Amino acid sequence: MFLIKLYHFIFGYMTIKIIGLNPEKFINILINMQSRFWGVKKISETSDLHIKMPARFYKNEVFDEISAKTHLTYEIISKRGLRFFLERHKHRLGIYMGVIIGVALIYISTFFIWEVKVVKSDYNNNEEIIEILEKLGCKEGVLKKSLDILQLQNKAVLTSNGKITWIAINIKGTIANVEIKKREDSTKVNDYKTPVNIVASKSGKIIYIETYDGEKIAAADNSIQKGGLLISGVVNSDTLGMRIEHAAGKVLAETTRTIEIAIPLVSTGKYYTETIINKKSLSVFGKNLNLYLKNDIFIKKYDKIKETKNITLFNAIILPIKISTSIYKEFVTENIKIDEKTAKDIAISKINSIIDNRFGWGGGGRNYR
Repeated sequence: MFLIKLYHFIFGYMTIKIIGLNPEKFINILINMQSRFWGVKKISETSDLHIKMPARFYKNEVFDEISAKTHLTYEIISKRGLRFFLERHKHRLGIYMGVIIGVALIYISTFFIWEVKVVKSDYNNNEEIIEILEKLGCKEGVLKKSLDILQLQNKAVLTSNGKITWIAINIKGTIANVEIKKREDSTKVNDYKTPVNIVASKSGKIIYIETYDGEKIAAADNSIQKGGLLISGVVNSDTLGMRIEHAAGKVLAETTRTIEIAIPLVSTGKYYTETIINKKSLSVFGKNLNLYLKNDIFIKKYDKIKETKNITLFNAIILPIKISTSIYKEFVTENIKIDEKTAKDIAISKINSIIDNRFGWGGGGRNYR
């Protein structure tokens, strides 16, 4: 039954109204002619009949001849099916064909990778890993079935030269989601057994000293030179005699460090003008197509900013098409002169910032010369 309905939908069918007394005469002639029809239905309060007939069995001259013989008239009530739909919209076939082709292309494209995206990583250069995957074949436009994920992950780890220890590639729809784990530096194993002394790494004044193992040599409030002995690993006691240990302890001292900041009195400043050039390009499966005619840039000094955006369908489906916009912003350079007092203030501000970043407390209120 379904196949019959599908057949009628594709090739079309018509609803015909037979008007007049004894419309059965019209039906009998159609039967004798072995014409196919169905759905004979009598209209209430009249003798008229409705029938449904496949479009290929309907011919105007035949129905006109039957109408003349039976002294009955007929009227086509409706035409349904794909055939008549295409006839009504024959001037718009290009639009419908474009929609059909577009849907077909979207369906076919689901077998390919549209985007390779890092979704989780503690590595500081994800672009480097994306380039490695691209060289190994995992890139936009590649057929999903052609990828051996396990082999690809192993090769990516080996190709990274020990920079990552683990990588996972999960293909979800048309997107390859990548997770990366960087290689951790090997934990340094502290040696607490080898006999050593503790010596000063810098010259300064000792504020506090505490000994855990070994013999304390230096004392608080004493000055110490770089390389001077603070805690000795040689311990001499009346009970055990002389022995050698791994010296351990805590020492706090005031030390002097020199920080030099150079501020030029004449420097070059950069200022942007109002001249901006935009160039757009289309990327389909990694293949670029420029949407501009001239490649040359008429401005001499500029900064280039590139923005890339995926095209989406109904704001939900990410298509394998990207629009890239290159923005060229013109700038000019000028010499900037400052006096010594301004340079000094800038230098002090930078020194305070260095101290705050390096030691965790600011240098505000101190007078540096």
